[in-house]
Amino acid sequence: MTQYKNIPYILVVNSKEDKNIVAGQLKKYFDETKSHYVVVMDETGYGKTIKDFEWISKTFFKLPKFNKLKKQARKAEPKKSKGMSKRIANACMRFDPVAVVCPTAYGLLAAAESKKQNEFEAPIVSLIPDFTFDKNICDSAVDYYIVESEELKDSFVSGGIPASCVLPLGVPVSGYKINDDEKRQLKEKLGLKDNPTVFVCAVDGKESLEALDMLFDQGDIINIVVYVENKKLQNKLRKKVEFKGCDNVQLFDKLSLYNDYLNVSDILITNYDAATIAKAFASFKASIAFAPKSDVQKADVEYLSQNELIAYAPTPADVIIKLYDLLQTDLQKKLVENISKRLKPDQLKDICAFLASLMPSASE
Repeated sequence: MTQYKNIPYILVVNSKEDKNIVAGQLKKYFDETKSHYVVVMDETGYGKTIKDFEWISKTFFKLPKFNKLKKQARKAEPKKSKGMSKRIANACMRFDPVAVVCPTAYGLLAAAESKKQNEFEAPIVSLIPDFTFDKNICDSAVDYYIVESEELKDSFVSGGIPASCVLPLGVPVSGYKINDDEKRQLKEKLGLKDNPTVFVCAVDGKESLEALDMLFDQGDIINIVVYVENKKLQNKLRKKVEFKGCDNVQLFDKLSLYNDYLNVSDILITNYDAATIAKAFASFKASIAFAPKSDVQKADVEYLSQNELIAYAPTPADVIIKLYDLLQTDLQKKLVENISKRLKPDQLKDICAFLASLMPSASE
């Protein structure tokens, strides 16, 4: 391990909401540049794992509930560190990172609590890919907020965050606009027909199941690819596909296939999730979002739909209506044009350059 000691580290405190979208992009970028090593503290349903290289693998206990963590992070007075707070501090002691980067609200509040209790030196950087202001992630222990736009920066400043701490660099995801020849070849590789392709991020829940049930009834005029992590839901959907005799549906759960399936797709359908939408934007895909849960998700959906960046479906039945709007009108073209104007072309590179620039202050 001594061969790595002179290369700086970045610690990512993550949770399952990220789907490894932001954390994965950061790790891939720095793996390619070889300027930093990225260590990811990743929450899973069965525990917490630090993932970096083959020689680093350690499983942690389950994290506390989000609401409890939010209350703990608000307390300014130090107290005896334990649990997740202590594990973050131990990781900081072990790796001496130039930054503690947090792509989710859960990870951010866990890091904020740990910094107050353990007073580690590394700055905390929020990389939460929301499109509207969330007051719940504002904490005195957070050093920098990287946000999607100047407009969102203004909201943070109005909410009491110093302007110098809010950087409108975009969202740390990358992608590219696949051309027709590449799409055709990739479809052949994946065994898809030369039809419009719909990419669905499936989660368990009444709205999602209703939308998928109606989507499977649309016939083979479209390809349907469904990313589904939950094994129980995956089995349920396989039975439904077999019962309906759908030969135009592919289910998958491997993140290694996520980009390929997204690239060959024309439209994304998802229960609203900011990281998933940001990834679709980076790949120039029109999105249909439905069933936002939290207040910030509802605010995001309202903002994005008003600015004609996504199509919002208030009900599962509206998912199908919006799908045909995208397939049969100019709506899909309009959304993609608006996304293209909104995207910062070098956003991932700019964000990673900022993180790399933190090394001098962290080593003082």
